[in-house]
Amino acid sequence: MRGIPTEITKEEFLRACNLKIQRDNELAEDEARARAEEEARARAEARANAEWDAWYRNVPSACKQGFDYGGFSYRVNSNARTITKERIGTRTGLNFSTFEINSELGI
Repeated sequence: MRGIPTEITKEEFLRACNLKIQRDNELAEDEARARAEEEARARAEARANAEWDAWYRNVPSACKQGFDYGGFSYRVNSNARTITKERIGTRTGLNFSTFEINSELGI
């Protein structure tokens, strides 16, 4: 529902118009920034997925289903893209990075 029209000055009209344009520009900038952040996140995710896929392709077949070594049980969950290491007997799962496991295995 609209109110009763009130006559205003040219200056008041231009002031309101400029504020509206400023707000519209700020909203457009916010939307552009959000799109850019989402695109950057998607690129980073795609890069991480490609790195994971390349790493997983190079994991020896004998290790892809997991293995026990040195008192630990090592597992790779390719769907969740996680690598875990558990001390055999305690079952307190710890997550380790690919680099840490490769380093420990001497790869």
